[in-house]
Amino acid sequence: MSDNSSSEGPALQDRTLLILGAAGPSKPLLFQAARARGIRTVLIKENATWEKEYCDDVLSLPVENYTDFEETVAAVVDYCRGQRVDGIITTFDSAVPVMAQVAEILGLNGPSPSAAAALRDKAAMRRRFAELGLPSAASILVRTLEEARAAVAEIGYPVVIKPTYGTGSAGVVLAHKAEEVEAAFDKAREVGLNLSDCSDLVVEEYLDGLEVTVDALVFEGEILFHNISDNPELMPGPTFPEVEFITPTAFPAETVATAFAANELTIKGFGLDNAVVHAEMRMTTRGPRLLELHPRPAGQRVPQIIGRSLGVDLMGAAIEIALGHRPTITPQRKGYAGYRAVCPEVPGTLKAINGLGDARSSAGVYDIEVVLDPGARLVTVPEAVQQDATYVYVEADTYEEVHQRLLAATALVELELELQ
Repeated sequence: MSDNSSSEGPALQDRTLLILGAAGPSKPLLFQAARARGIRTVLIKENATWEKEYCDDVLSLPVENYTDFEETVAAVVDYCRGQRVDGIITTFDSAVPVMAQVAEILGLNGPSPSAAAALRDKAAMRRRFAELGLPSAASILVRTLEEARAAVAEIGYPVVIKPTYGTGSAGVVLAHKAEEVEAAFDKAREVGLNLSDCSDLVVEEYLDGLEVTVDALVFEGEILFHNISDNPELMPGPTFPEVEFITPTAFPAETVATAFAANELTIKGFGLDNAVVHAEMRMTTRGPRLLELHPRPAGQRVPQIIGRSLGVDLMGAAIEIALGHRPTITPQRKGYAGYRAVCPEVPGTLKAINGLGDARSSAGVYDIEVVLDPGARLVTVPEAVQQDATYVYVEADTYEEVHQRLLAATALVELELELQ
Protein backbone atom coordinates (compact mmCIF):
# COMPACT_ATOMS: atom_id res chain seq x y z
CA MET A 1 0.00 0.00 0.00
CA SER A 2 1.45 3.35 -0.97
CA ASP A 3 0.98 6.29 1.36
CA ASN A 4 2.13 9.83 2.02
CA SER A 5 3.16 9.40 5.65
CA SER A 6 6.79 9.74 6.58
CA SER A 7 8.96 6.62 6.59
CA GLU A 8 12.31 8.31 7.13
CA GLY A 9 14.68 5.37 7.42
CA PRO A 10 17.81 7.24 8.58
CA ALA A 11 15.95 9.06 11.36
CA LEU A 12 14.46 5.89 12.78
CA GLN A 13 16.81 3.14 11.71
CA ASP A 14 18.02 0.95 14.56
CA ARG A 15 15.67 2.60 17.06
CA THR A 16 13.96 -0.01 19.23
CA LEU A 17 10.19 -0.26 19.49
CA LEU A 18 8.49 -2.39 22.14
CA ILE A 19 5.13 -3.91 21.17
CA LEU A 20 2.87 -5.17 23.95
CA GLY A 21 0.77 -8.11 22.83
CA ALA A 22 -0.35 -8.96 19.31
CA ALA A 23 -3.40 -10.39 17.62
CA GLY A 24 -3.63 -13.26 15.17
CA PRO A 25 -1.51 -13.62 12.05
CA SER A 26 -4.02 -11.58 10.07
CA LYS A 27 -2.79 -8.37 11.76
CA PRO A 28 0.85 -7.86 10.76
CA LEU A 29 0.37 -4.21 9.74
CA LEU A 30 2.12 -2.75 12.79
CA PHE A 31 5.11 -5.06 12.38
CA GLN A 32 5.34 -4.40 8.64
CA ALA A 33 5.31 -0.62 9.20
CA ALA A 34 8.17 -0.96 11.70
CA ARG A 35 10.19 -3.12 9.32
CA ALA A 36 9.69 -0.62 6.46
CA ARG A 37 11.28 2.05 8.67
CA GLY A 38 14.28 -0.05 9.64
CA ILE A 39 13.15 -0.14 13.26
CA ARG A 40 14.34 -2.83 15.63
CA THR A 41 11.22 -4.51 17.04
CA VAL A 42 10.86 -6.41 20.30
CA LEU A 43 7.67 -8.04 21.52
CA ILE A 44 6.21 -8.99 24.85
CA LYS A 45 3.55 -11.65 24.42
CA GLU A 46 2.85 -15.01 25.94
CA ASN A 47 3.23 -17.87 23.44
CA ALA A 48 4.18 -15.75 20.40
CA THR A 49 4.12 -17.64 17.09
CA TRP A 50 3.90 -15.83 13.74
CA GLU A 51 5.21 -12.56 15.22
CA LYS A 52 8.69 -14.02 15.67
CA GLU A 53 9.31 -13.54 11.94
CA TYR A 54 9.11 -9.77 12.44
CA CYS A 55 10.83 -9.41 15.82
CA ASP A 56 14.43 -9.11 16.93
CA ASP A 57 13.57 -10.44 20.37
CA VAL A 58 10.51 -11.81 22.19
CA LEU A 59 9.75 -12.04 25.91
CA SER A 60 7.06 -14.59 26.75
CA LEU A 61 4.98 -12.75 29.32
CA PRO A 62 1.27 -11.87 29.53
CA VAL A 63 0.77 -8.11 29.60
CA GLU A 64 -3.01 -8.18 29.96
CA ASN A 65 -3.07 -9.82 33.40
CA TYR A 66 -4.04 -7.32 36.09
CA THR A 67 -3.76 -9.87 38.90
CA ASP A 68 0.04 -9.46 38.94
CA PHE A 69 0.14 -5.92 37.60
CA GLU A 70 3.09 -4.57 39.60
CA GLU A 71 5.17 -7.68 38.96
CA THR A 72 4.36 -7.50 35.25
CA VAL A 73 5.37 -3.83 35.04
CA ALA A 74 8.64 -4.53 36.85
CA ALA A 75 9.46 -7.40 34.48
CA VAL A 76 8.68 -5.26 31.42
CA VAL A 77 10.82 -2.38 32.72
CA ASP A 78 13.77 -4.69 33.34
CA TYR A 79 13.42 -6.14 29.87
CA CYS A 80 13.20 -2.67 28.27
CA ARG A 81 16.37 -1.50 29.98
CA GLY A 82 18.24 -4.50 28.63
CA GLN A 83 16.89 -3.84 25.13
CA ARG A 84 17.47 -0.03 25.08
CA VAL A 85 13.85 0.57 24.17
CA ASP A 86 13.08 3.96 22.56
CA GLY A 87 9.29 3.68 22.23
CA ILE A 88 6.34 1.58 23.32
CA ILE A 89 3.01 0.81 21.63
CA THR A 90 0.07 -1.56 21.84
CA THR A 91 -3.07 -2.29 19.83
CA PHE A 92 -4.84 -3.85 22.82
CA ASP A 93 -7.05 -1.98 25.30
CA SER A 94 -6.17 -4.46 28.02
CA ALA A 95 -2.42 -3.76 27.66
CA VAL A 96 -2.76 0.04 27.86
CA PRO A 97 -2.30 0.27 31.68
CA VAL A 98 0.99 -1.66 31.48
CA MET A 99 2.10 0.50 28.54
CA ALA A 100 1.33 3.69 30.47
CA GLN A 101 3.13 2.61 33.62
CA VAL A 102 6.23 1.46 31.73
CA ALA A 103 6.27 4.62 29.60
CA GLU A 104 6.21 6.82 32.70
CA ILE A 105 9.01 4.92 34.42
CA LEU A 106 11.25 4.96 31.35
CA GLY A 107 10.35 8.45 30.11
CA LEU A 108 8.75 7.23 26.87
CA ASN A 109 5.79 8.68 24.98
CA GLY A 110 2.49 7.29 26.21
CA PRO A 111 -0.63 8.10 28.21
CA SER A 112 -0.24 8.83 31.91
CA PRO A 113 -1.08 5.94 34.24
CA SER A 114 -4.08 7.87 35.60
CA ALA A 115 -5.43 8.51 32.09
CA ALA A 116 -4.85 4.88 31.11
CA ALA A 117 -6.70 3.66 34.18
CA ALA A 118 -9.67 5.92 33.44
CA LEU A 119 -9.78 4.97 29.75
CA ARG A 120 -9.69 1.26 30.53
CA ASP A 121 -12.58 1.44 33.03
CA LYS A 122 -15.83 2.45 31.32
CA ALA A 123 -17.35 3.82 34.54
CA ALA A 124 -14.27 5.96 35.25
CA MET A 125 -14.18 7.04 31.60
CA ARG A 126 -17.77 8.30 31.75
CA ARG A 127 -17.05 10.18 35.00
CA ARG A 128 -14.07 11.85 33.38
CA PHE A 129 -16.17 12.76 30.31
CA ALA A 130 -18.69 14.41 32.65
CA GLU A 131 -15.96 16.29 34.56
CA LEU A 132 -14.64 17.66 31.26
CA GLY A 133 -18.13 18.67 30.12
CA LEU A 134 -17.97 16.36 27.11
CA PRO A 135 -21.10 15.09 25.31
CA SER A 136 -21.61 11.45 26.23
CA ALA A 137 -24.22 8.93 27.40
CA ALA A 138 -25.78 8.88 30.84
CA SER A 139 -24.07 6.03 32.71
CA ILE A 140 -24.32 4.42 36.15
CA LEU A 141 -21.95 1.87 37.72
CA VAL A 142 -23.79 -1.18 39.11
CA ARG A 143 -22.78 -4.36 40.90
CA THR A 144 -26.11 -6.02 41.67
CA LEU A 145 -29.35 -6.64 39.80
CA GLU A 146 -31.17 -4.36 42.23
CA GLU A 147 -28.71 -1.55 41.45
CA ALA A 148 -29.17 -2.20 37.74
CA ARG A 149 -32.94 -1.90 38.02
CA ALA A 150 -32.57 1.35 39.96
CA ALA A 151 -30.21 2.69 37.29
CA VAL A 152 -32.67 1.78 34.55
CA ALA A 153 -35.43 3.60 36.42
CA GLU A 154 -33.23 6.70 36.57
CA ILE A 155 -32.01 6.60 32.95
CA GLY A 156 -35.13 5.26 31.21
CA TYR A 157 -35.53 2.68 28.43
CA PRO A 158 -33.85 1.54 26.27
CA VAL A 159 -30.58 0.95 28.11
CA VAL A 160 -27.31 -0.78 27.31
CA ILE A 161 -25.72 -2.98 29.97
CA LYS A 162 -22.04 -3.89 29.58
CA PRO A 163 -18.89 -4.84 31.51
CA THR A 164 -16.69 -2.01 32.74
CA TYR A 165 -13.64 -3.80 31.29
CA GLY A 166 -15.11 -5.07 28.03
CA THR A 167 -13.92 -4.93 24.44
CA GLY A 168 -15.03 -5.88 20.93
CA SER A 169 -18.79 -5.73 21.72
CA ALA A 170 -18.43 -8.64 24.15
CA GLY A 171 -21.06 -8.60 26.87
CA VAL A 172 -22.84 -5.53 25.46
CA VAL A 173 -26.61 -6.11 25.59
CA LEU A 174 -29.65 -3.88 25.03
CA ALA A 175 -32.76 -3.98 27.21
CA HIS A 176 -35.98 -2.41 25.95
CA LYS A 177 -38.25 -3.29 28.88
CA ALA A 178 -38.26 -4.50 32.48
CA GLU A 179 -38.54 -8.18 31.53
CA GLU A 180 -35.22 -7.98 29.62
CA VAL A 181 -33.09 -6.36 32.33
CA GLU A 182 -32.26 -9.49 34.34
CA ALA A 183 -31.15 -11.49 31.28
CA ALA A 184 -29.05 -8.56 30.00
CA PHE A 185 -27.48 -8.08 33.45
CA ASP A 186 -26.67 -11.78 33.78
CA LYS A 187 -25.11 -11.98 30.34
CA ALA A 188 -22.99 -8.84 30.78
CA ARG A 189 -21.81 -10.03 34.19
CA GLU A 190 -20.93 -13.52 32.92
CA VAL A 191 -18.89 -12.13 30.02
CA GLY A 192 -17.20 -9.54 32.25
CA LEU A 193 -16.05 -12.25 34.63
CA ASN A 194 -14.75 -14.34 31.74
CA LEU A 195 -12.92 -11.44 30.09
CA SER A 196 -11.36 -9.68 33.05
CA ASP A 197 -12.46 -11.43 36.24
CA CYS A 198 -14.51 -8.35 37.07
CA SER A 199 -18.26 -8.33 37.74
CA ASP A 200 -18.69 -4.53 37.70
CA LEU A 201 -21.10 -3.32 35.01
CA VAL A 202 -22.43 -0.05 33.67
CA VAL A 203 -26.01 0.72 32.73
CA GLU A 204 -26.03 3.35 30.01
CA GLU A 205 -28.44 5.42 28.00
CA TYR A 206 -28.95 3.98 24.51
CA LEU A 207 -27.87 6.54 21.94
CA ASP A 208 -29.65 6.72 18.60
CA GLY A 209 -27.89 7.41 15.30
CA LEU A 210 -25.01 5.94 13.35
CA GLU A 211 -21.76 4.98 15.04
CA VAL A 212 -18.46 6.36 13.77
CA THR A 213 -14.79 5.97 14.58
CA VAL A 214 -12.82 9.19 14.99
CA ASP A 215 -9.08 8.71 14.64
CA ALA A 216 -6.37 11.26 15.40
CA LEU A 217 -2.59 11.43 15.32
CA VAL A 218 -1.25 13.77 18.01
CA PHE A 219 2.33 14.98 18.34
CA GLU A 220 3.41 17.41 21.07
CA GLY A 221 -0.22 18.39 21.58
CA GLU A 222 -0.91 19.12 17.91
CA ILE A 223 -3.42 17.05 15.99
CA LEU A 224 -1.64 16.22 12.75
CA PHE A 225 -4.41 14.10 11.27
CA HIS A 226 -8.11 13.80 12.05
CA ASN A 227 -10.54 11.49 10.27
CA ILE A 228 -14.00 9.98 10.63
CA SER A 229 -14.97 6.55 9.32
CA ASP A 230 -18.67 5.66 9.31
CA ASN A 231 -20.47 2.51 10.27
CA PRO A 232 -23.31 2.99 7.77
CA GLU A 233 -25.70 0.56 9.46
CA LEU A 234 -27.83 1.32 12.49
CA MET A 235 -27.06 -1.02 15.39
CA PRO A 236 -30.41 -1.22 17.20
CA GLY A 237 -29.40 -4.18 19.40
CA PRO A 238 -29.92 -6.39 21.27
CA THR A 239 -26.22 -6.98 20.45
CA PHE A 240 -23.77 -4.72 18.66
CA PRO A 241 -21.48 -6.40 16.12
CA GLU A 242 -19.50 -3.90 14.01
CA VAL A 243 -19.29 -5.27 10.49
CA GLU A 244 -18.76 -2.35 8.11
CA PHE A 245 -16.85 0.93 7.92
CA ILE A 246 -16.45 3.46 5.11
CA THR A 247 -14.13 6.44 4.93
CA PRO A 248 -14.20 9.40 4.56
CA THR A 249 -17.44 10.16 6.39
CA ALA A 250 -20.70 11.07 4.68
CA PHE A 251 -21.72 13.47 7.46
CA PRO A 252 -21.89 17.18 6.57
CA ALA A 253 -18.99 19.50 7.34
CA GLU A 254 -20.79 21.14 10.28
CA THR A 255 -21.33 17.76 11.99
CA VAL A 256 -17.74 16.75 11.30
CA ALA A 257 -16.46 19.98 12.83
CA THR A 258 -18.56 19.37 15.96
CA ALA A 259 -17.23 15.81 16.29
CA PHE A 260 -13.64 16.95 15.79
CA ALA A 261 -14.06 19.70 18.38
CA ALA A 262 -15.41 17.19 20.93
CA ASN A 263 -12.56 14.80 20.17
CA GLU A 264 -9.95 17.56 20.51
CA LEU A 265 -11.33 18.53 23.93
CA THR A 266 -11.25 14.86 24.95
CA ILE A 267 -7.65 14.44 23.82
CA LYS A 268 -6.57 17.55 25.71
CA GLY A 269 -8.62 16.61 28.75
CA PHE A 270 -6.88 13.25 29.06
CA GLY A 271 -3.46 14.75 28.34
CA LEU A 272 -2.81 12.63 25.25
CA ASP A 273 -0.11 14.89 23.82
CA ASN A 274 1.83 12.21 21.91
CA ALA A 275 -0.45 9.41 20.79
CA VAL A 276 -2.59 7.78 18.19
CA VAL A 277 -6.13 8.20 19.53
CA HIS A 278 -9.15 6.14 18.58
CA ALA A 279 -12.59 7.41 19.64
CA GLU A 280 -16.02 5.91 19.08
CA MET A 281 -19.03 8.21 18.80
CA ARG A 282 -22.72 8.06 18.00
CA MET A 283 -24.03 10.77 15.70
CA THR A 284 -27.34 11.35 17.47
CA THR A 285 -30.18 13.72 16.73
CA ARG A 286 -28.72 15.89 19.54
CA GLY A 287 -25.26 15.89 17.97
CA PRO A 288 -22.16 13.71 18.37
CA ARG A 289 -21.95 11.77 21.64
CA LEU A 290 -18.79 10.04 22.90
CA LEU A 291 -18.95 6.31 23.53
CA GLU A 292 -15.31 5.43 24.22
CA LEU A 293 -11.77 6.72 23.83
CA HIS A 294 -8.61 4.63 23.44
CA PRO A 295 -4.90 5.62 23.17
CA ARG A 296 -4.16 3.00 20.51
CA PRO A 297 -4.70 2.54 16.77
CA ALA A 298 -8.18 1.81 15.43
CA GLY A 299 -9.21 -1.82 15.43
CA GLN A 300 -10.47 -4.21 12.78
CA ARG A 301 -9.47 -2.86 9.35
CA VAL A 302 -10.00 0.89 9.72
CA PRO A 303 -6.26 1.67 9.24
CA GLN A 304 -6.31 -0.20 5.92
CA ILE A 305 -9.20 1.79 4.43
CA ILE A 306 -7.72 5.07 5.67
CA GLY A 307 -4.54 4.17 3.80
CA ARG A 308 -6.47 3.26 0.67
CA SER A 309 -8.73 6.31 0.64
CA LEU A 310 -6.47 9.02 2.05
CA GLY A 311 -2.94 7.69 1.59
CA VAL A 312 -2.14 7.92 5.31
CA ASP A 313 -0.22 5.14 7.02
CA LEU A 314 -1.91 5.27 10.42
CA MET A 315 0.19 2.48 11.92
CA GLY A 316 3.47 3.88 10.63
CA ALA A 317 2.69 7.34 11.96
CA ALA A 318 1.69 5.86 15.33
CA ILE A 319 5.07 4.12 15.53
CA GLU A 320 6.94 7.33 14.70
CA ILE A 321 5.05 9.25 17.40
CA ALA A 322 5.82 6.50 19.92
CA LEU A 323 9.51 6.93 19.07
CA GLY A 324 9.35 10.71 19.52
CA HIS A 325 9.56 11.46 15.79
CA ARG A 326 7.13 13.87 14.15
CA PRO A 327 5.56 12.08 11.17
CA THR A 328 5.06 13.93 7.91
CA ILE A 329 1.43 13.44 6.92
CA THR A 330 -0.01 14.79 3.69
CA PRO A 331 -3.40 13.17 3.06
CA GLN A 332 -4.37 12.82 -0.59
CA ARG A 333 -8.02 12.06 -1.28
CA LYS A 334 -8.28 9.03 -3.59
CA GLY A 335 -12.01 8.42 -3.36
CA TYR A 336 -13.95 6.31 -0.88
CA ALA A 337 -12.92 2.97 0.58
CA GLY A 338 -14.59 0.55 2.94
CA TYR A 339 -14.60 -2.95 4.29
CA ARG A 340 -17.26 -5.33 5.47
CA ALA A 341 -16.66 -8.29 7.75
CA VAL A 342 -18.30 -11.65 7.30
CA CYS A 343 -18.91 -13.06 10.77
CA PRO A 344 -21.12 -15.88 12.05
CA GLU A 345 -24.64 -15.21 13.27
CA VAL A 346 -24.63 -18.39 15.36
CA PRO A 347 -21.75 -20.21 17.09
CA GLY A 348 -20.17 -23.22 15.46
CA THR A 349 -17.06 -24.73 13.90
CA LEU A 350 -15.99 -23.29 10.55
CA LYS A 351 -16.06 -25.99 7.85
CA ALA A 352 -15.53 -23.81 4.76
CA ILE A 353 -15.86 -20.30 3.35
CA ASN A 354 -17.78 -20.46 0.07
CA GLY A 355 -18.22 -17.91 -2.71
CA LEU A 356 -14.86 -16.14 -2.40
CA GLY A 357 -14.14 -16.36 -6.14
CA ASP A 358 -17.43 -14.70 -7.07
CA ALA A 359 -16.91 -12.05 -4.41
CA ARG A 360 -13.42 -11.23 -5.71
CA SER A 361 -14.84 -10.52 -9.18
CA SER A 362 -17.61 -8.33 -7.79
CA ALA A 363 -17.60 -4.63 -8.70
CA GLY A 364 -15.10 -2.46 -6.83
CA VAL A 365 -13.52 -5.24 -4.77
CA TYR A 366 -9.77 -4.63 -4.46
CA ASP A 367 -8.98 -7.23 -1.81
CA ILE A 368 -10.47 -10.07 0.21
CA GLU A 369 -8.78 -11.16 3.40
CA VAL A 370 -9.51 -14.57 4.85
CA VAL A 371 -8.81 -14.46 8.57
CA LEU A 372 -9.85 -17.88 9.86
CA ASP A 373 -9.08 -21.38 8.66
CA PRO A 374 -11.45 -24.36 8.58
CA GLY A 375 -11.69 -25.94 11.99
CA ALA A 376 -11.81 -22.61 13.82
CA ARG A 377 -14.35 -22.48 16.63
CA LEU A 378 -16.52 -19.39 16.20
CA VAL A 379 -18.34 -17.72 19.06
CA THR A 380 -20.74 -14.85 18.49
CA VAL A 381 -21.29 -11.61 20.40
CA PRO A 382 -22.22 -10.98 23.15
CA GLU A 383 -20.65 -14.21 24.42
CA ALA A 384 -17.16 -13.20 23.27
CA VAL A 385 -15.20 -10.63 21.30
CA GLN A 386 -16.51 -10.40 17.74
CA GLN A 387 -14.89 -13.05 15.53
CA ASP A 388 -14.67 -12.15 11.85
CA ALA A 389 -13.91 -14.84 9.28
CA THR A 390 -13.38 -12.68 6.20
CA TYR A 391 -12.95 -9.02 5.26
CA VAL A 392 -14.03 -7.70 1.87
CA TYR A 393 -12.50 -4.39 0.75
CA VAL A 394 -14.16 -2.11 -1.82
CA GLU A 395 -13.41 1.28 -3.34
CA ALA A 396 -15.50 3.63 -5.47
CA ASP A 397 -15.98 7.28 -6.41
CA THR A 398 -18.95 7.75 -4.08
CA TYR A 399 -19.84 6.73 -0.55
CA GLU A 400 -23.09 5.05 -1.55
CA GLU A 401 -21.33 3.04 -4.26
CA VAL A 402 -18.94 1.65 -1.68
CA HIS A 403 -21.78 0.66 0.62
CA GLN A 404 -23.80 -1.04 -2.11
CA ARG A 405 -20.76 -2.84 -3.49
CA LEU A 406 -19.86 -4.13 -0.03
CA LEU A 407 -23.38 -5.47 0.45
CA ALA A 408 -23.32 -7.13 -2.97
CA ALA A 409 -19.89 -8.71 -2.56
CA THR A 410 -20.38 -10.03 0.97
CA ALA A 411 -23.76 -11.48 0.03
CA LEU A 412 -21.81 -13.90 -2.18
CA VAL A 413 -19.72 -15.17 0.75
CA GLU A 414 -21.15 -17.97 2.87
CA LEU A 415 -19.72 -19.39 6.10
CA GLU A 416 -20.35 -23.12 6.23
CA LEU A 417 -20.58 -24.04 9.90
CA GLU A 418 -20.94 -27.19 11.90
CA LEU A 419 -23.38 -26.05 14.56
CA GLN A 420 -22.68 -26.85 18.17
